[in-house]
Amino acid sequence: VGVWAIVVVAGRQAPQEAWRTDPAWADLLEVVPVRNLAGTEVRELLAAAGVPADQHAAAEQLTRGHALALVLLGDVLTGGAGGPRSMPADLADAPDVLAGLLGRIVDEVPDDECRRALDTLALARVTSRGLLRTLFGEDRAPAMFDWLAARPFVERVTGGLCPHELARDVLEGDLRRN
Repeated sequence: VGVWAIVVVAGRQAPQEAWRTDPAWADLLEVVPVRNLAGTEVRELLAAAGVPADQHAAAEQLTRGHALALVLLGDVLTGGAGGPRSMPADLADAPDVLAGLLGRIVDEVPDDECRRALDTLALARVTSRGLLRTLFGEDRAPAMFDWLAARPFVERVTGGLCPHELARDVLEGDLRRN
């Protein structure tokens, strides 16, 4: 009788190439990206949190199905954070949710320049190298582009960089609150 063990390792970044190509791990490793929840998954999570069914669709739309955002919003809606509240119109109207997400989405901002780069990322449709050169100058723009591109919530697109939709919502909400 063999003994089996399943090990789950989660992270914000995909495993490094060494893990994916190491002969000892290559056949055992399965990389599974975690995506946002939708439909039944959202309803089950919110129902388990005690959120009334008539708020499920609005909660899914506001959080874009992001599991942590749903849990934080569920806590707000059911009263875990100072009494039950109504559905906020956007994330800027839900400071508890916004703060919880901001702390996890934006892991560390080393300086004011990087914060300005994040603000730009939130507001520009696509953050291009040219836009960053205009804002930060020839010398700093490459470092700002590379720093933004390394964030786990940023995707490279034609012409530059874009944040995931929920990350953009969180960054914009933080800008409006400040």
